[in-house]
Amino acid sequence: MKNILTFAGSDPTGGAGIQLDLKVFLRLKVRGLSVINAVTAQNTKRVHSVFALPPGIIKKQLYALSESFRIDAVKTGMIYEKEAVLILSRFIRAQGIGHLIVDPIITSSTGRRLMSAGAMRALKERLLPLSEVITPNLKEAELLTGIRISDRDSVLETLKRLHSFGCRYVVLTGGDSSDRWVRDYLFDGRELMVFRSLRFPHQYHGTGCCFSASLTVFLAEGLNVKEAVKRARQFVQRAIRNSDRVDDGLRLIGV
Repeated sequence: MKNILTFAGSDPTGGAGIQLDLKVFLRLKVRGLSVINAVTAQNTKRVHSVFALPPGIIKKQLYALSESFRIDAVKTGMIYEKEAVLILSRFIRAQGIGHLIVDPIITSSTGRRLMSAGAMRALKERLLPLSEVITPNLKEAELLTGIRISDRDSVLETLKRLHSFGCRYVVLTGGDSSDRWVRDYLFDGRELMVFRSLRFPHQYHGTGCCFSASLTVFLAEGLNVKEAVKRARQFVQRAIRNSDRVDDGLRLIGV
């Protein structure tokens, strides 16, 4: 059984973050390990507050796990402070982990900032060069690159800029666009592949976490990136079809 680590924040709704990642890992029959770097108070409508854990306890979580488990892959979600990014990057290097999937969560679905400016700089400089795949959505890609995405040319420019940060592959997800089609872009520095599907109605919580978590599992199990992206997209689509509306906020996807 593969041991997959999620390094992210806690979401008490269970609809995203550490909690959703672990649901995905369980569904896909891998052992889910987790290190929390921040705790949020949120519901389906908004993030009320964020508390970053002290760097010492973040580091102790990582190295305690490494004493008992061979970690086959790591995926990141929300990383709130710079110190957490630095701790994880040192750990990845020390452990020689090859499968690192970075989901650069910068703001919540409801607009709350979930990554400090210092953390974003450290992410670009220290973590992205270690990553196999990064999976920003359109808004995150704009914040990381400073490029306004408005057409196919700006998409390609953004992909090239993201790839220049040192990752092997970029998956730019299009779920936050206003088009009736969802277009996800896979770029390896040379070849651009586009995956397209009809948009589901309504707004959902946790689709980005679901995609990056399932993608991590498929890569750890040996699929190539193109096939892993296809499988992860299908997994998310099934989760959306099984979504649940608990109030008038975002719908919770059903993993």
